[in-house]
Amino acid sequence: MNRYLVVLFMAFWASSACTSEHSSLGGKEASRVSIELLKIAEFRVDNLTRVHILDFNPEEGRYLAFSEVENTILEIDLEGNIIKRVSRHGQGPGNYGNWVPIALSFGPDGKRVVQSPFELFEYNADYEVLRSNRIYSSLPVRTNSPLGRTPYLLQGDSLRYLVGPQLYLSAHYMILTTQGRDTLKHFISLDPLTGNQSSIIPYDRSTYYPDDEQLYQFLMTKSFFVENNTLIMLGALEQEIQAYAPGNDWNRKNAYPLNYADFKTYRPLPLGSDIGTPGMPFLQHMAGRNMNLINAGDGLWLVHYYEGLSENEYEARKAGKENYSVQDAKDKQKLLLLQNGKQLDVQLKPPNGRILFGLGDGRILVQDPANEEEEEEFTTFSIYEIRVGS
Repeated sequence: MNRYLVVLFMAFWASSACTSEHSSLGGKEASRVSIELLKIAEFRVDNLTRVHILDFNPEEGRYLAFSEVENTILEIDLEGNIIKRVSRHGQGPGNYGNWVPIALSFGPDGKRVVQSPFELFEYNADYEVLRSNRIYSSLPVRTNSPLGRTPYLLQGDSLRYLVGPQLYLSAHYMILTTQGRDTLKHFISLDPLTGNQSSIIPYDRSTYYPDDEQLYQFLMTKSFFVENNTLIMLGALEQEIQAYAPGNDWNRKNAYPLNYADFKTYRPLPLGSDIGTPGMPFLQHMAGRNMNLINAGDGLWLVHYYEGLSENEYEARKAGKENYSVQDAKDKQKLLLLQNGKQLDVQLKPPNGRILFGLGDGRILVQDPANEEEEEEFTTFSIYEIRVGS
């Protein structure tokens, strides 16, 4: 018996089941592939404030989550029941300070890992602090809920956490001077035993980081996960997924090219441009971008991307809207699928809601949209399964 609350309906929109004999992206001959994106389960978490699920531990059969406003860590079972509620907010031994964490995740050996803007905490399953390390960052980050989870890898026999606010924020927030621009890299590698830290993996000059003093505001982001001790990463403007092996130089190990039906690009702006600079809306709202890279397990990767808008389309869509965002253009968002590093011959419509992460076995977790008409004292989640056949 499935431990999830299984829903009675399965395929619920026509475009979530696709069959193709020829590539709609590159025009090349392709084998006949059938893709289905099926909603297989749902659950809800009853809580006075919104709940954000950050990670899943299949061995323990539980989710790790954060409760807004209450600033508490939650552990949730497969049915959505809160089985542990922990507060480590505030000053004092074992607490992570007055900040809202920027990352929350399951770590190695049953640890719970909490990352504040300036410190990384390792807790045991009872939330007794095992170790903490300062993170050398000049950028304070304030957020209502954690922005992601802290990845870790083995470098030889030594554990390395990848930390720092640059994991989750657009790098244009950190590039305030030419000097900062010259030294910017994607991650800080932290050895939790020694506290040693180093900046790794520079931004690619062919996309985010041109030789002149121009920046892609709002688009210097990335999505990533660790698979088989390899860092898999996709930048917002990259048209290939990159794989890196841990080591002294973190060399690129592999690259997986992507083909899009449409991906509109716009020019970068000069260093120091403010929000009122002409051309800023092109980058903020109209430029195409990769929104999320998800490891669904079974060799399946998903790329959730936004095609972008022309200037005329943007003007028409924002008419009457005070705060238009990329999230409003649902029809311009698509899912690309890769199996064992090869892009499949289909694009899918993303599920309604926010894709959080993969659960393994070809499944993904989605946070359902909140009710805009009334305030709810629960948060609902759905589980979808990707089925690939030929």
